[in-house]
Amino acid sequence: MAKELKKNPHLQADVLYEIAEDVDKYAALKDVCLSPGGEILVETLFDDAANITDDIAANYSRYKLEDFQARSARLSVVLNLARSLLRAGENLEGADETLKEALRG
Repeated sequence: MAKELKKNPHLQADVLYEIAEDVDKYAALKDVCLSPGGEILVETLFDDAANITDDIAANYSRYKLEDFQARSARLSVVLNLARSLLRAGENLEGADETLKEALRG
């Protein structure tokens, strides 16, 4: 990738812009996660995940396949959102390091 960036300055600018956008995005998510509202949101997401899991465990034998799939999809969405918030700090560090390396060339 580094060789491609050196050969094509337009590609370099595009890649740097995308990395910088990622840094901004992860910084915003980290700020949300660390805010009082973000802490409540993460707690609520984990409560939702626990409730969905309890519902599936208690009622799986009565569910049609579509019901099970819908609840499983909802659980996946809830957990992915919580993970996105909780991993924002790590993702920010990685994106920031990638940006620094790309700028060094």
